[in-house]
Amino acid sequence: MRFEPSIAGIPRTPTEPIVIGGENVPAGSMLILSTAAANREPGVWTEPDTVDVTRFGRRDVPRLMSFGIGTHYCLGAALARMTLEEAVRVVFVEGPSPRAAGDLSGVEWRQVLGRSPASLPVTIGVA
Repeated sequence: MRFEPSIAGIPRTPTEPIVIGGENVPAGSMLILSTAAANREPGVWTEPDTVDVTRFGRRDVPRLMSFGIGTHYCLGAALARMTLEEAVRVVFVEGPSPRAAGDLSGVEWRQVLGRSPASLPVTIGVA
């Protein structure tokens, strides 16, 4: 979810004029919060372009922006997190050591509600 969020941008509308990056933004303007960029911000994330499955086991890890923040936090975030944790536990903890099958650079992506791989080849082997 950090490295490749399914929904890469969240719309926001300021209710009063604000300044972002030195630019004046009038009230009522449509802005897009890029969760894809926020979740890889080099000043925030250590090795932002690296997939590290142990990253969130550490205490000093920043919060993900994938589900929004504050009053705009996604109501389905807990269900999504639980579903992902269960899938990872079943496949990687209780399963027989799956791993990516070869080079994943040619994976085809699809856009349904958000972005996701059309298929993801996995090889299952006994550890």
